[in-house]
Amino acid sequence: MTVNVPAEQAAKQKVRANTRGGANSYTGNPKSIVDAGYDMGGLWTLSVTDPTCTFTISGATTSGITSTLSGLSTAGALLTALQAIELPTASITTNTNSNQFLAGNSTDIVFGNNYGDDLTVISGTGKPPVITNVALGAIAAEDVAYPNYVGTPFSPPTWIDDATVHAYPVNGGGAVVQDTSKVVQVQVRQISTGEGPDGGSETQQWAAYYSKYQGNLNQTQQRNTKQQQC
Repeated sequence: MTVNVPAEQAAKQKVRANTRGGANSYTGNPKSIVDAGYDMGGLWTLSVTDPTCTFTISGATTSGITSTLSGLSTAGALLTALQAIELPTASITTNTNSNQFLAGNSTDIVFGNNYGDDLTVISGTGKPPVITNVALGAIAAEDVAYPNYVGTPFSPPTWIDDATVHAYPVNGGGAVVQDTSKVVQVQVRQISTGEGPDGGSETQQWAAYYSKYQGNLNQTQQRNTKQQQC
């Protein structure tokens, strides 16, 4: 397993920032979103703000076929529309309740079998929706950014993992030494931005912070031990 803390953090933060993923995700299968993000065109987010708007959605593989929706269409209707404009064998899911209105929400569109397509939204009336392709491929290969999600005996992810990274253990009293023969999963420092129902989305810091923290912790433990001996 190759540890790549910057790539792992960057990929997880991009998922959190551009989808309904992260610690407050309503989706039951985070691995589907992670995998889709590594396929070109595999992961999209549709944001609709105007309940009165109308728009059409189309895909390149079925040129000329479109489906018309509105802000008051549901996530279930969006899924039906996507299945109509994509290849019949395409596996498509959304991560929201099928009865949820599109207006006022962001909906993740997940292509589960490499059928990611060039989705296009054409506005009809009202404020146009925004559809965004969320691509993680430029950050790192999946087995680098998510080393415990790929292959046996590694485990599938949970959204708790977006607050952790895979790193080499740090040993030494004061002098920090990495043990590259082992890999551990550790929590990264969380900084709340004050937004959202739980107090906010969070940024993740690791690298130099953990090294300094571990070194200080080792020194503190040594001092406490000495005081206890006295």
